[in-house]
Amino acid sequence: MNELLGILFFGGMLFVFLLVFSKPRDNPKPTPVYKKPVTPKPIKQPVSLDPIVGGCWVIDGDTIHIGNHKIRFQGINAPELDEPYGKQAKWALHKLVKGQTIRAIPNGEKSYDRI
Repeated sequence: MNELLGILFFGGMLFVFLLVFSKPRDNPKPTPVYKKPVTPKPIKQPVSLDPIVGGCWVIDGDTIHIGNHKIRFQGINAPELDEPYGKQAKWALHKLVKGQTIRAIPNGEKSYDRI
């Protein structure tokens, strides 16, 4: 028992000695921090408020193409094509616009590259 106490005492004294008399480190080099590159925010392009007129292609239940303009209907949220009833929503819109000349009036906003 005395031997165990002696070993513990010696180990404790060694620890205190190393703690007190060890050489302090000279300012260690800071580890470099990875900074995510800043991606510039896209510049908002002004959207013309002139009506867009012509025949259209139906993309899904709430998005059409007229000429080279991709247009999303305001206030309508149809399911996406891979969601339940998405294809039915697309074809219902297709029936409404088939053979029609469509007139879209932009509100000046763009989201996901759609007027």
